[in-house]
Order: sequence, then C-alpha cells, then structure tokens
Amino acid sequence: GAWISDQTILLDRSASYRDFLVNATVPDRTASMTIWVWSGLGGSVTVDSFVLNRSGGDSSGENLLTNGGFETGDLSGLDTGGSVSLTSTARTGSWAARIGSESFVVLNRDVQPGEAYRFNGYYRTEGSGTDLQAGFSFWGSGGEWLGDSLVDLASSSSFTPFSVAGTVPDGAVSLSAWIWSGLNGVILADDLEVIPVQNAAAEIQSLSTQETGGTTSGETSGGVTSGGSEQGNETLIEFGTRESYSGLFYTDPGTGERLSGALSGLKLNANGTFSGRAIVDGRRLALRGRFDGSGTHRTDYRDGARMELQLIQNGASYDLRGYFTDTAGTGHVLRSLRAAYSKTSPTDLAGAYTMLLPGAESSDPTGFATVRVYPGGLVLTRGRLGDGRPFSHKGSLSDGQEWMLYRVMATKPELSQLGGTLTFRDTDQVSDFDGELQLTGPSSLTDEMPVVLPAIGSRFFATRGVAALESVAATDGEAICHLEEQGTSEAVDDWAVLWSSNNRLLGADGSRTLRGSVNL
Repeated sequence: GAWISDQTILLDRSASYRDFLVNATVPDRTASMTIWVWSGLGGSVTVDSFVLNRSGGDSSGENLLTNGGFETGDLSGLDTGGSVSLTSTARTGSWAARIGSESFVVLNRDVQPGEAYRFNGYYRTEGSGTDLQAGFSFWGSGGEWLGDSLVDLASSSSFTPFSVAGTVPDGAVSLSAWIWSGLNGVILADDLEVIPVQNAAAEIQSLSTQETGGTTSGETSGGVTSGGSEQGNETLIEFGTRESYSGLFYTDPGTGERLSGALSGLKLNANGTFSGRAIVDGRRLALRGRFDGSGTHRTDYRDGARMELQLIQNGASYDLRGYFTDTAGTGHVLRSLRAAYSKTSPTDLAGAYTMLLPGAESSDPTGFATVRVYPGGLVLTRGRLGDGRPFSHKGSLSDGQEWMLYRVMATKPELSQLGGTLTFRDTDQVSDFDGELQLTGPSSLTDEMPVVLPAIGSRFFATRGVAALESVAATDGEAICHLEEQGTSEAVDDWAVLWSSNNRLLGADGSRTLRGSVNL
C-alpha cells in the first residue's frame, strides 16, 4: 500500500463542460493505481463520463511517425501545407514544428476497415486563432471522404497533451492523421506519435456507470462533443445514398421570424457521415460527424452552444431538420432544401434569368441580379441591392423548384445579412420565379427590424432578328434613356439609345457607354 508517485494536471475554471486528459506511465513496483479528481477549499467540480485509455499491451508500440519529435532537423516523414517550419521552442529535444495560420501537417497511410489507431502528442498555441484541431480523416478508394475523428485544441501557453482515437470505417482504404491551425492561429507541436492498436475493443474502458438516456455519445473533442443520441425505439434510417443540403436559420419562430444564418453545402455520405459549414449570427461553425441509426446528431460546444440535426426518411432520400441554441439560449430553426438535380438527372429550368428587388417603399431604388440555372441544378446569382451593394451566391435547386439565397453583406460595424427562399412558378405576364428576401442589419434601407424585399424573376431569351418592342422598331431603332432623380419626376439627363435587332441596347452618344438586354 505504499504510495509511489502522482501524475496530475490542474483543471482550469470553466462554466461549461470541458475535456481533460492526463497521460500517465505506470512506475516500477506498482501493484495498483487510483484515478481521482480533487476539489480544493471553497470550490466544487462536476465531472462526467470518465474514460480510461489504456496503451501498452493493447498496441504494437510502433510509432508510425518516424520523425515525430522533429530531431532530424527537418519535417521528413510528414506532408505539410501552408506555412510550416521548425522552431527551437520544443517540449523535448531541440526542435518542434511550428504550424502557421491556415496550415497543417499530415501523415497519410494505407489502412484496412476495422483497424484502430491512436494519435498522441503535445502542443501549445500562439495568437487568437480559431479551428485548432487534430485528428484522423478516412478516405475511400475513389478519394471520397468517409468521416473524421478529431479533437479541438484549446488555447494553451504551455505544452499540453492531446490524444485522439480512430477506427477505420467500412470502405476506407487510407487515413490521414493531421494537425490543423485555423485562421490567425499558430500551433507548436512536438513528440507526435501515431500508434496502431491491436485490440480496439479493449483499448477504451468506460469508468462511468451513468445511464445514457438523454445524453449524447460519440466523438469528444476539447470541449466539443458530437454524436448521436441514445437509440431506442426510433425509426432507423436506411443509409445508402449521397445527398447535399443547403438551408437558412431563423430566430423567433412564429413571432416574426428573423434571418440569422445559413447552412452551406452539407454533404451526406452513403454511410451516414457528413461534413459542412454553417454561420449563425456571424459565428462560423464547421460541421462533421456521423448520424446514428435514428438519423440524429448533436454537437455540444464548450461555450454552451448546441447544434442538433435530424434526418427524416422521405422515400429513397432524406429531409434534414435542425436547431441551433446559442450561448444566450436563443433558438435558431434550420429550414433546409435537398439538391435534386445532377448531370445525369438535369432540370428543364436551365437558362438565364433577370431578378428585380423592389425596395420596401415605392420611392426606394430597385435592386437587380442575373440568375443562371445550369442543367445539373446549380444556381448562380450575381447582382446589386437598390443601395448599390453587390452580392453573389451559389445554390442548388430542390425537387420543389426552390433554392435558398444567402449572403453576408457586412460584418462591421454590425452584421448585415441577405437571404430567403425563391421558387420557380409561372405567373402569367408577371414572372417565372418569385419569393421574399430579408435584409438585416444597418443600411440606408433598414431599421431595427429586417426589411423584406419582394423578388421577381423572368427568363431571358435573346432571339436573333426579332425586335423586342414594336414601338421601338417602328422608330427605326431609336429610343431615349430617361434618368430621373430618386423620389422626384425631375429629369437628370436623357440619353439617345439605339435598339438593335437582337434586342441589345447600345448608347447612341459616342461619349457614353450603355449596354443592356431586354427580357421577353
């Protein structure tokens, strides 16, 4: 019963759940060990979901990184991207890797399904960067991404251990073990090791006896926990198809919803894994994980925010629903659309369109945009609001002939967003598609509440040899472009215009350039 030694860490104060990791090596003559958490005088600590990660007899002991300590004086054994160099600020030895903003180091290796690996090492951070992560990515034979197992690396001024486990999923033929330093971040990494685990089932032993009802399980990463909910009697999702989703977030459902963000390009793989990005009230979120058998996935962020996603079987495909709770407790409802078309299943709406955005008041200037729909369902929009601000967007057409447009118009001094759903429907003599866009944030057109901009669009046909307006053709192609001061009938200028036979406009005055087209 003689005490031999302690191997401990200090727990930082935190108002929300955070992960901690203690690396320990059993000393000689040890017969038993005690795992403990101690709360000192005048404080308390709440702990949950203890996990003991055991190495040694369960792993081969072979570090697949031949230069994980960088003591060869170079970066051999690893591939790099961005700004990566050596630094003498090392945890052990003479050298460590310095990974700059939006840069990475990576080990690529061929694998087989069912194999298990652990990626260990030490890191410290500099600057105020975001998206600092380490983990595994798994790849199929065609190079398709099959999923990630990762940890977020919290800011640390001293070398701190990290560890992430990964089991190769079905269909994977290779993995990447990587460290990523996001925008404005710097990571110093040292003493890295990638170890194959021979007995994956014995490698992780849960020390928690807590029931799982109402909690989440799955991948835990530096205060960010993501995974599916407990499976009970829920309807199981029959995975097997690949889908792509886009969507919009709204606050205050039922009481005058306000645009608050967007989901861009969430890709769902045939095995239930997914990846994508979202922005909610200016906060950018990277989304990765795997839906459980009931189609559920939940991510808990270290600051108390939470993202919940739910797939709903709809024939051979799935609908996606979501709900994001921010740090203030405000809920944001996700409304999404599934991309329905491809090169092998094209849409008959392909073509060029012109969209008009009348202002909220009759005296407000009108915005405009060109919209190009491609056979594969891609929708490209480029235009300007009535106040002159440019915007552009790339979206996808759903089977309901809808697409969602979203653009951040400004981030300073306050966030301004433009977004809404547009629908193709033929309104005789009026439009080919229509909808409403919300414009939030400060501008010459908005107050505290978002402005709703009606949108109408019509298809453009440029028919050679046919004049668009008989009245123009009757005057030998001459016309006048009349410009007025906003809100008045006072003329500012008149331009002479030539109207060509293919409905193109040309400035007749050589000192000015005027080009345009007419929709029929």
